[in-house]
Amino acid sequence: MSGMERTTLREVLEAADGIKGEGTAQSPSYAVSDTALATVFAGGAQEVMTIARVARIALLPGHVSLVTTRGERFFFAYDGVVGLKLEMSEEGKRERGTGFR
Repeated sequence: MSGMERTTLREVLEAADGIKGEGTAQSPSYAVSDTALATVFAGGAQEVMTIARVARIALLPGHVSLVTTRGERFFFAYDGVVGLKLEMSEEGKRERGTGFR
């Protein structure tokens, strides 16, 4: 299983709802809003680790830095990041809904 390229990860984060870009062009970082949920999947061919409730993602020159809502910090090489799941939380879905219940 191969990981994501830095440019691909950056494009996904910049296009996503509920993600706010920060930082510099060389080291962009992204804050996940309270109305969104982010999960990162990282690992190798044998085992994939799920990092849930990611609050901040930083795309540093040599690696990805993740911080969860619990303050946990994770660091991975880009080839170790195999997936990213983004979804609106229930609160965010209600805010974006049509108003019908």
